[in-house]
Amino acid sequence: MTHCDDFPLTDAKNSALRERPKLHEGGPRRPIALNTMVALSDFTEETGATRIVPDSNKLPYPAKEDSESWYAKSVPALMPKGGLMFFEGQCFHGGGANTTTSERRYGVTVDFCTGYLRTQENFILSIGQERAATFSSALQELIGFSISDGGLGHVYNHNPSPLMEKTPMPFTELD
Repeated sequence: MTHCDDFPLTDAKNSALRERPKLHEGGPRRPIALNTMVALSDFTEETGATRIVPDSNKLPYPAKEDSESWYAKSVPALMPKGGLMFFEGQCFHGGGANTTTSERRYGVTVDFCTGYLRTQENFILSIGQERAATFSSALQELIGFSISDGGLGHVYNHNPSPLMEKTPMPFTELD
């Protein structure tokens, strides 16, 4: 499916991320994510190389139902084994179709996001209340116990820190 990674395709249309300012008139939104793709095998058209839609970082967010039409406008990012590709999170992209019967495409993605964004993994839930209480306030903010100046990092429109005090943890922490 053709998508972009700088904001999840959800119904959260009121997010500060969607309405962030553009870099310049007619340009893309301020970037918040940088993606990398490392080719562990050859990325060829036949093995389903990642496909990129050129200049799509300047476009509005793609709708899920438009995925096929964007795929038709995409180009394959062909790379030899060991190749490295960087692309902005706003760039529409998706995996290609593997048309071979005996080869696979292997790659590793490493994505970087703006420091004020919470990571995809919700560390608040993985750390546990008692352990997080022993962290410095700076570390608590880093793992998501705060809201940024732009309003990002909220949980159901609330500051996450007081919510954690009310949330029973359904698991035991591993030492």
